[in-house]
Amino acid sequence: MEPKDIDNLGSLLLARDVDADFFPLLKEAYLKLPEEISPKEENEDEWFTIETDFKHSYMLQFFQHFFYETLKDNDIQPIFTESFKNVFDHAFESDIIRATEGLCRALADTDTTFEKVDVLTEFLKAINGCKHKKFALIRKILEEKISPKELLQRAIERCKEDKFNLLLFEDTVPESLR
Repeated sequence: MEPKDIDNLGSLLLARDVDADFFPLLKEAYLKLPEEISPKEENEDEWFTIETDFKHSYMLQFFQHFFYETLKDNDIQPIFTESFKNVFDHAFESDIIRATEGLCRALADTDTTFEKVDVLTEFLKAINGCKHKKFALIRKILEEKISPKELLQRAIERCKEDKFNLLLFEDTVPESLR
């Protein structure tokens, strides 16, 4: 797969279910992207500009189809975690539910290599910044499925320390921080 083909295929892939066997191919194409990609490619006509952001397109694919796998992948996970806020801005409720369940699954795995509290904190902050910030089902999934249970409390505490008001857990935030 040509890495920049994501521009042509991205919308089609987002509208379909993608088989798990596609993850290695998508990862390989993503890793072939040049380090520096101009966010804009200009046509010969100056008035016509095509906005492109290849890395963001890949992050959307990883988010929608392979949240768990991407979190578990040491090559992609750091940039994926950094992209949570931008990706969550485009998500539907079903996408957020699937992502939350994938996160909980990755947190429960004993072979997970990422710093669990850091990733969970970034996840909570991203949820808080998107339109799903008060989606009660997300809180329920997090409270029921995160293992070990103290991870969620540690991430909430980290948000409190950062003076970050988590609307999803507003009842756990002191009045002074609201």
